[in-house]
Amino acid sequence: MLLEFTLRNYGPFRDEAVLSMEKDAGDEHPDNTVICPETGRQVLTSVAVFGLNSSGKSRVFMAMGDLIRLIGSAPAPNSRIPFYNPFRLSRGSLREPTGMSIKFTADGVRYEYGIAFDSERIASEYLHSYPHGRITKVFIRDGQGFTFRRSDESSMRLISEMTPQNTPFLTMAAQLNNPVCQSVHRYLTRNIVVIGDAPMNLLWDVLSRISDDDRVKDRMVRAMGIADFGISDFIGETHSANVDDTPGLPIQLKQLLESVPDSRIVSNRLEMRHDFPNADVDESLHYFPYSIESRGTLQMFSMMGPVIEALRGGGVVLFDEFGSSLHTNISRWIVGQFSASSNPRGAQLLVNTHDLMLMDTEMLFRRDQIYFTNKDRGTGAAELYSLSDFKGVRKDLDVLKSYLSGRFDALPDIDRGDIL
Repeated sequence: MLLEFTLRNYGPFRDEAVLSMEKDAGDEHPDNTVICPETGRQVLTSVAVFGLNSSGKSRVFMAMGDLIRLIGSAPAPNSRIPFYNPFRLSRGSLREPTGMSIKFTADGVRYEYGIAFDSERIASEYLHSYPHGRITKVFIRDGQGFTFRRSDESSMRLISEMTPQNTPFLTMAAQLNNPVCQSVHRYLTRNIVVIGDAPMNLLWDVLSRISDDDRVKDRMVRAMGIADFGISDFIGETHSANVDDTPGLPIQLKQLLESVPDSRIVSNRLEMRHDFPNADVDESLHYFPYSIESRGTLQMFSMMGPVIEALRGGGVVLFDEFGSSLHTNISRWIVGQFSASSNPRGAQLLVNTHDLMLMDTEMLFRRDQIYFTNKDRGTGAAELYSLSDFKGVRKDLDVLKSYLSGRFDALPDIDRGDIL
């Protein structure tokens, strides 16, 4: 379960920015929180980030994705770290590392992992665990200097001697079977999924996953029906063949593929059944190829795969530009699936969006579930803050109206009198 994510000197964020999933003192919408067994505290099941264009909304999610990719696998020795992305408008920031930390629970234990890096090396790194509520410093790294808890000293020291300067120690220790680091690495790389602003890129990945699991397919069909797409079934398959078994390939393409060992041609098929009782066409014509489906239909299909998997496994899913092609009512329904009553595994949904109809504290979100990003027009530095940071925001306040009036900033400054 995700508790908190912090970043600094990344993209437009010069200073520290914190996204917390821990509930504050407000008592509204109790169904939007669940008890974290490891801490005994209530944790939010969803969060939405709003703000003007180019203010850092996507960068918050991109940072978490980069953290996961950074620890996902060891880079080649002496290669550059591609995820170093410092604030570019300050000479001091360009000389400083990017920093990220994440608090979460995995396998019944609370953890905090942090790392700072530039393009060439890991500047610092640490892992703390709280197996019985008290801190245990699993490891602390300062450049290529390491400190370990006494019980792990000998085995961890050997791993540290094999860890290059551009590689997270967590990654090396997990690969070399340290059980604590394996648990942390497994959670971060498998249980947190960050979806970019083109979720339709997931289409074939989702199809391949659900083709082997009828229960997931049934939930997918049910979701498409509930959302009123008029879809009652789909047929999908992925076919892989040798180059020689694929007729009609242009000769140049065939020669290119034959030059690559073990190359194969992958073809995908997806058709969705639309049920309309008064249609007077042959049964086969009720199945539409995906190429003529609307962008919203394909986006919904692609998004529901990660949503269903998160709900089933208690995972965390982040969507950039959430609902960009969906009706507001569908987006609200997806958010509602993460309420405690329909979410027994404690899955979590984080979205950034321009759909202002989701900025609703009466029916949808708590005040601490709404975040804003804003950018200083003098320095270019972005900030991330919660609606609950503002004093005097009553539970019955019309938040959208107040936002549009400028009370919470995070609005584009447009002079409506200007013309092109």
